[in-house]
Amino acid sequence: MQNNNNKTANLKKNLSLLDIFSISTGAMISSGIFILPALLVAKNGSFVFLTYLIAGIAILPVLLAKSELITAMPESGGSYFFIERSMGAYIGSIGGFSAWLSLSLKTSFAILGIGYFTNLIYPDISMNSIKSIAILLILFFGSLNITGVKNTVKFQNIIVAILLLIMVSFIIYSSFFFENTLFKANHHFDLNNILSSVGLVFISFAGLTKIGSIAGEIKKNKDGVFGMFLSYSAVLIIYVLTTFLLSGILTYAEYTNTFTPLSLAGKKTLGFAGLLIMSTAGILAFVSTANAGILASSRYLLSMSRDRIIPHFISKVNKKTKTPHIAIIITMTFMILSILFLNLESLVKIASSMQIIIYILEIFAALIFKFSKLDYYRPNFIVPFRTFFYISGIILYLIFLHQMGNIADLSFILFFVFTSIWYFVYVKKFSNRKSAIIHVVENIIHKKLYTDSLENELRELLFKRDNIVIDEYYNIMNNSKVLYIEEEINKENALNLICKNFAETFNKPQNELYEHFIESVKNPYIIVKNGIAIPHIIVEGENLLNVTIMKSQKGIYISKNTDPIFLIIAIAGTMDKRNLHLKILSKIATVIYNTDFFSNLLNANTEKHIKDLFLMK
Repeated sequence: MQNNNNKTANLKKNLSLLDIFSISTGAMISSGIFILPALLVAKNGSFVFLTYLIAGIAILPVLLAKSELITAMPESGGSYFFIERSMGAYIGSIGGFSAWLSLSLKTSFAILGIGYFTNLIYPDISMNSIKSIAILLILFFGSLNITGVKNTVKFQNIIVAILLLIMVSFIIYSSFFFENTLFKANHHFDLNNILSSVGLVFISFAGLTKIGSIAGEIKKNKDGVFGMFLSYSAVLIIYVLTTFLLSGILTYAEYTNTFTPLSLAGKKTLGFAGLLIMSTAGILAFVSTANAGILASSRYLLSMSRDRIIPHFISKVNKKTKTPHIAIIITMTFMILSILFLNLESLVKIASSMQIIIYILEIFAALIFKFSKLDYYRPNFIVPFRTFFYISGIILYLIFLHQMGNIADLSFILFFVFTSIWYFVYVKKFSNRKSAIIHVVENIIHKKLYTDSLENELRELLFKRDNIVIDEYYNIMNNSKVLYIEEEINKENALNLICKNFAETFNKPQNELYEHFIESVKNPYIIVKNGIAIPHIIVEGENLLNVTIMKSQKGIYISKNTDPIFLIIAIAGTMDKRNLHLKILSKIATVIYNTDFFSNLLNANTEKHIKDLFLMK
């Protein structure tokens, strides 16, 4: 499979913590709270809030897995990218199409949901008119996405701010109208019914998956995780409090005879103004979901296209706006067809089942990367006992998937057959990347395969994640010579080996360089930290500077009165490179005083690993 990571730079890294919070939150506060409670109340009565609470807790395993994955691999494409890199192109195809399908259908559901609230304000509007409005909105949001992600996110931030203000105000104001007698009258506690409804509520948290799909456009890697948890916490509190209050404001009959319970509750507490405010909030919620949904789902197509899961031309990025315009147009077209030919219940069930499949595959991806022992899989976010959480999540989600019913089962079987045919007909001929699961096998059987493309790709992502700039320091250290010695060695032999390398580079006599370094090591300050020395010299000539790194596993003895040195970083340069010489010295000193440097040094036993000690933050 072709590696196209160099194209990731075409997408601007300009999403802030606020942007991430808005994209995720706006994608969740829509159908999940404005319509879905009406579908759940017949089974769960007053305990709808408990369904949301359990779903919020149940979502944690995949939230933890996603947080780990996006901090290790901040790449647009999210769920698809993690699944493909961990389990290969076949499972990656299933994961990619599932993620795109689920998010696109949920976005279609959100846009269609706008019609239900429009109907409250204009009761005579027809379904054809509602669908026409939905299609126009898709065209509007798609165009907005094509003009640039920053425009999309600015619009999203404003909508989410207004929406949160309305929701918090509703919770505070409506709490004064809560009637305990109504709550008790609406009781229908049945644990089996509650648990069987949790799978449907899962789609209400799907906004969290959007962060993974835009990870390559986030300014600061840590903001992705922080933004997800902020969004998750805020939305879960709003979900639980709102559904709890609804059972004490609406009677059971009122609750079960409306698709828009929040608007009805607004009317009961504040009259027509309340109906208008909450209906407007519903429309804004669906608008925010639609806007974020087109943004995120198009990134799945972008990543899949780069890997030749789908035709490569789909990955084209607009030169002016830096957006994947073809992927956006295809996503818009699919959403329009979904609105024209699928009903509301089918949209919900198919999208929910696809979402649960993605959750399961993402957790498997995190487990596989954990056990692969890949050198460059280094997530910044890891929780204790994560294996237990991940396995528990997989079991739980399989139960939820089974409870989705025949429509979900049939749609998955058809989807699986289609994806399998697509893989063997189109994808397989492009697929040659080694997935992380192969590394797990290697660790078990101690057998090397021939390609290390995945490890190299992870290395590139790690550099991008940590904002490692390819500047002069990077070039010097990346091109440095590394000498790794297993046995104990004395000062003279160590310096001769170093000078032999410099002699070839500078075209100077080895003995001349040796005399310079002998003088340098007499300076007690070359030992900058226990076990590490930085001898450095000025040589004649112009425009020359080089570094040689020597590591001895058993030690280099500088003198009888000093402890052994395990690492020598020798620098030689001409006078005109004095400023760069000082910059290199300063940067190296900063790196080696990192608290983890020496422990990492002890485990580094290859040229690549030793160099990376200086190249990674």
